[in-house]
Amino acid sequence: MDGQRRRSHWAWGYEDELAPAAQLRGITELVAAATGFSAPAEVEEPVPFERARLAEPRIAVPRRLVGICSQQPHDRAVTYSAGVTRQASP
Repeated sequence: MDGQRRRSHWAWGYEDELAPAAQLRGITELVAAATGFSAPAEVEEPVPFERARLAEPRIAVPRRLVGICSQQPHDRAVTYSAGVTRQASP
């Protein structure tokens, strides 16, 4: 990484903005109360990106698009997360 903040592969925002576990537990209680769903017994900790499994790309990036597309695993994971596309990191 070249000093740029990396987007989180686990949640919206950036990796360095993830809420602490205690805060997440409080949020789950609020969401449960607002929606009527029961709060989970445990809040799942984020899986470090290095332990996540990602399938290999099925196609190669066409030469004309190499400047705006990336096949780097982290770029692929966050670019298409939640169905939202963003320009890949340079």
